[in-house]
Amino acid sequence: MKKVKIFSWLLFSLLLASCDTTKTISGDAPSSVDREFKDNTVITVYNPLSLADYLIQVPGVNVDERIGGTMVTVRGRVPLYVIDGIPIGHSYNEANNIVNVYDIDSVEVLKGPTETILYGRRGANGVIVIRTIRN
Repeated sequence: MKKVKIFSWLLFSLLLASCDTTKTISGDAPSSVDREFKDNTVITVYNPLSLADYLIQVPGVNVDERIGGTMVTVRGRVPLYVIDGIPIGHSYNEANNIVNVYDIDSVEVLKGPTETILYGRRGANGVIVIRTIRN
C-alpha cells in the first residue's frame, strides 16, 4: 500500500513538472516579430499597438477582437492580469488602458498550476504578468 502511494505521488509530481508552459514576451525597437531561440520562451514584438499584440504570439492564448472590445482567454478562461506585481483584475480592457504599450518591458503568461499558485484562486484560470520599464 505504501508503494502505491509513493508511486502515485511520483507520477503526480511528474505530471505537474511537465505542465511548465511559461512564455515571456519582450518589446523593443521597430518592425515585425522576432523569436529568440536560446530558450524558446522569449518572443520579441516590435511596434506594438496594444497589449493584444504581445498576447497573440503565445500558444494557448486566444485573443478575440470584436467591435465591443477585446476578449483574451488562456485555456478557454479569463486570466488574471498582474502589472508590476499588483493584481489588476480579470479585465483585458482595464489592463490595456493602465499600461502604455511602449513602456512594457516583458509579458509573461503563466498557465500551469505550479506557476499560478502564488496568485491562489484568482490565478487558477491563468495569469498574465506584465512588467514595465522603470526609470
